[in-house]
Amino acid sequence: AINSTATLAGVIFPPDDTVAPFSDFELTVAGKQITLSGLTATNLAELQTQLQAGLDASDAAGVTVRVSDDNKLIFEDLVGADAARSVVPVGFTLTPAGKVAVNGGQASAGVVEQVMSQSYYAEVDEASGRLVIKSLLGSASDATIANAFVVLTGSDTLEPQTSIKTLDDLVNRINAKHLTTGVVASFDDNGDLKLTATDVNGKRSISIGPGKDATGKYTLNALGMEPLDYDVQMRLKSLLRDQPHKADIRLSFGAYFEGNPPVQQFGDPAELAKIGFRTGAYIEGGCPDDLLLFMTGKGAANVSVSFSGQPDNVRDSLRSQSLAVKFTAVDRYAIIDTKTGTELADRHYDPNVLEPVIEFQGLQLKLSHAPQVGDSYTIDGNYDGLGNNVNMLDMVDLNKKPVTNGKTIANTYIDQINSVGNLAQQASITQQALTVVNDQAVAARDKVAGVNLDDEAAALIRYQQAYQACAKALQISGQLFDTINQIR
Repeated sequence: AINSTATLAGVIFPPDDTVAPFSDFELTVAGKQITLSGLTATNLAELQTQLQAGLDASDAAGVTVRVSDDNKLIFEDLVGADAARSVVPVGFTLTPAGKVAVNGGQASAGVVEQVMSQSYYAEVDEASGRLVIKSLLGSASDATIANAFVVLTGSDTLEPQTSIKTLDDLVNRINAKHLTTGVVASFDDNGDLKLTATDVNGKRSISIGPGKDATGKYTLNALGMEPLDYDVQMRLKSLLRDQPHKADIRLSFGAYFEGNPPVQQFGDPAELAKIGFRTGAYIEGGCPDDLLLFMTGKGAANVSVSFSGQPDNVRDSLRSQSLAVKFTAVDRYAIIDTKTGTELADRHYDPNVLEPVIEFQGLQLKLSHAPQVGDSYTIDGNYDGLGNNVNMLDMVDLNKKPVTNGKTIANTYIDQINSVGNLAQQASITQQALTVVNDQAVAARDKVAGVNLDDEAAALIRYQQAYQACAKALQISGQLFDTINQIR
């Protein structure tokens, strides 16, 4: 039943483009030509609807047309498998402005494919020359198709190829399921396989299988990738890590119009900061070399430099390096890192001054005689030498080096003296204050339960005088009694 079903292949509309409408469409049903005119479709879905309405209203009633998963028009006769009529689309005509991609190119007519049944069709792959059997519904697996057909060449049976042999096969199989998976495959400019999510924002994860085998381990896949759900962030990190020369991300701002009336505006790289991007050049972890900044292009630019953290100890930094000073000319010398062979500086040398000095990062070098071209001097740390005054220098440097809580010894001593003086002064003030409080307490107590010595002394004198008066009265009484007794 080769002609029981026909497909018009490769009718693909760009999702964002507007194409000119169809004008006429012709097909033959059981050898009878039928022309459908006055079509106004501008996309594949509208074309399918208008064709079906035209077929139902013509002598081709019973023939259905639908759109397959891979954007092909499929014509089928539903009269019955035994009495099915042959359905052969002849072609279609576009207006001059129309554009429809047919098999990857531009054309004004479709291609009638050889359909073997209601569900399968065959074609010859142009690149490999192989016979390829595909499912019209896009749901049959390779194994199902291999079990459904036997292909003979003469009396020899051809072995079906159900495995992936080329990258083109892999791309075709991935794209055949894109409506279900939401992922399409293609080749980038470097010829590498590229997987892209088909959602509008491209934020959906791309899941790479297969799952685990009976032992609990992930089985290998055709991509050689770990089975995971790769989100946008993981995909970007993977590209930047594995192939940085192919995965640079560039953002730029061109001219645009804004306002009413529209005024041409020009983007500024500083606008990147508004969407969370760092707009400066940052060097993290230190940079032992001199930095040079080259700028190209027109216009003005602002450059600022800053650093964070504490500066390195210059002496220790120099002692950890091994430097060589090599004179490349009578008035020219280069400073080279002997460990890496890196040229750190290339400077002018004036041998005519009284005491020429070579300076580099705090290092000063004086030569006792004029150097010759090719002379080289090695400067290294004096780790095992004698007569080194580093210990004395370290002791002197203690005056300026923070050793206790970020402070020098002198500052720490001054802080200690200040602390002791403050405590002594506070103790003296506290003593005076408590003495006043004590005197006030004693006075309050004496006012209630105390004894006044002056009052007590006056009372004692008063009691003494009263006693003496009483005694005098008794004495006089005695004398009076004796006198009375003597009267006869």
